[in-house]
Amino acid sequence: MSDLKAPKGKFRVVCVDTFDEIDWVEADVLTLKKAKKIARKKSGNMLRAYVYDDQGICHFFSGTY
Repeated sequence: MSDLKAPKGKFRVVCVDTFDEIDWVEADVLTLKKAKKIARKKSGNMLRAYVYDDQGICHFFSGTY
């Protein structure tokens, strides 16, 4: 699994392809609003996107299995 903690003061968008079982860091951004926007855009059927803060806490997820 990709590192879930964002750099200090940022939010990290992590994408997970549930079909191929791979994951990657899509982006590190300054605001939760921007991170949610990216997550919504990247997610879909069999692709989930999660938003984590610099403590590794998940604040949002989007997409379906």
